[in-house]
Amino acid sequence: MSTRKSTIRTRNDLVVYGTGIIALGLWSVVKTVMFVIVRADDLLAQADDETIPAWITLAIIAAVTAIIIAISLTLRVYVGRSAIAEGKGAKKGGAYLVFAGILAAVNLAGMVMNAASFADPGTGILETAAVLIVDVTVVFTFIGTIVSAVRLRKAAGTKGGEKACS
Repeated sequence: MSTRKSTIRTRNDLVVYGTGIIALGLWSVVKTVMFVIVRADDLLAQADDETIPAWITLAIIAAVTAIIIAISLTLRVYVGRSAIAEGKGAKKGGAYLVFAGILAAVNLAGMVMNAASFADPGTGILETAAVLIVDVTVVFTFIGTIVSAVRLRKAAGTKGGEKACS
C-alpha cells in the first residue's frame, strides 16, 4: 500500500476510534448508573452505620458516583475529540495519548476485576461475559487510537516535517 493510502487509512482509523471512544464513554456512564441503581441495597448494607441516616449515605454514594462519571466522561470526550481532530488533520499534542493510555490501563484493571466475578455464583455468566466483551472493545479502542496516532506522526515525520496527506 502506498504511503498516501496508508496515511489516509490511518487518519480514518483515528476518526473511527475517536467516535468509538465517545460512544463507549456514554455506555460507561449508563453502565455505572445502572450498577449503582441495581446495587444500591448492597452498597447501603456495606456502609451500614447507624449514626448516619440511609439517605445521607445514598447522597454521598450518588455524589461520588457523579464525580467519577464526570471525570471519566470528560477525559473520554477529550481523548475522542482529539483523536477525531488529529484524524482530520489538526495538530494535537501528546496529552490526549497519555490520557488514552491511562484510561486503557484503568479499563484493563476493571476488566480483570470483572473477570474475577465469573467465580461468584451470584453473578450471571451471560451478563459478565457481555460486560467483558464491551470492556475488551474499550481497551482495544484506546490502544488502536494510540497506535494510529503514533503511526500517523511517524508518517508525517518521514516527509521532512511536512504534513503527510493534508
